[in-house]
This record gives sequence, C-alpha cells and structure tokens, in this order.
Amino acid sequence: IEVTSVFTPFENVILKHFWIWHKLNDEDIAGKALLIEYINEWITEFPEDKEELISIFISITAGKTVNNELGNLFEKLAFHGLIGDYFKYVETRAIYQEELRKLIKQVLNGEIEIDGNVGPELWIENKEFQIRQALWMAEPNNNLCVNINTADEFDLASFKGIDLEQARKIIAERQKLGYFTSMDQLKEFRITGR
Repeated sequence: IEVTSVFTPFENVILKHFWIWHKLNDEDIAGKALLIEYINEWITEFPEDKEELISIFISITAGKTVNNELGNLFEKLAFHGLIGDYFKYVETRAIYQEELRKLIKQVLNGEIEIDGNVGPELWIENKEFQIRQALWMAEPNNNLCVNINTADEFDLASFKGIDLEQARKIIAERQKLGYFTSMDQLKEFRITGR
C-alpha cells in the first residue's frame, strides 16, 4: 500500500510533526535552541525534506541564526521598501536573493551550521515594566523578561537608564560579536541578568 493512498500530504506532515516531538526529549534539548534541535531532528528522520526545510527556515529568519550578513542585507531591503526607493529596492532585492541562495547552499553542503549565530539565552528581567500574561487579560501583572541575544531596541529601551540610543549601541555591539556569550560583556551598559 502506498502511503499517499492512506494519508493526504497534510496528514503526512502532521504525522511527521508528532514523530519529531516524540523523538525529542528533555535531555536532547536542555539548554539548546528548541527550534534548531527540532529542525535537526526532522532532517535526521526525514532527509528527503532537508533542502526544503533548510530553505524555508533560512528564508523566514533572513539567515540570522547562521550569521548577520544576510539579515543586515534584509534590513537594507526593508528600508528601501519602506521609504519607497524603488530602484534601490530592486537592486538590493536581487543581491539579497543571490546571497540567500548562496547561504542556503553553504548550509546544505555542511560548510556552515544553521545555528552558527545562535548564542546562549541570557535573560534579564525588567521589574519596572509590567506586561500582560496574555493579550486577552486586562491587567498587566508580569515583569518583562527578555533574552539579551534576541531583544530589540524597544525591549532594551524599556529598562530604566537605557534610552533608544544606548539600546542601539547594545544591539550594534551584539551584531559585531555575533551574540553575547555572558552577562559580563554587558557591564559597560549597566545591564544585569537574573
């Protein structure tokens, strides 16, 4: 019996999801990036999906988990689109698409890792900035907690003593390094983690 005669393509994908979640356990993912582990497990179990899965993941993340170059190019592309500079947008888009293809090929060939730019989770808590536990809850009652390696400038600027200019400097430093490896690297910005 052919699998396609029993399950639709959608059902097949759902079954694959269940299988991957079944295969992953707490020991496999402890201290690791869950989505990266999920993708790696999927590729191990279903190698026929590798090219498509890697292509989709790198496309939707603008390659930021691999390195910063494609993501920086994506930001330029978005800026040109935002301000309506059509010719720069078209020019940058062509460069972006070529660099995207190159990055996907490098990952598929094993030249670089899909998680080469994923740093450790370094959480900081803003006790002075409350957020809702869920959008439908009326009252904010949780302190804002952000991972310093993924926080944007507005998350950082919510902390007392950090304005947008300093938040941008923190992000520029993070991009220069790839990611922060410890909270000690943030001492000059007077940020402490929990």
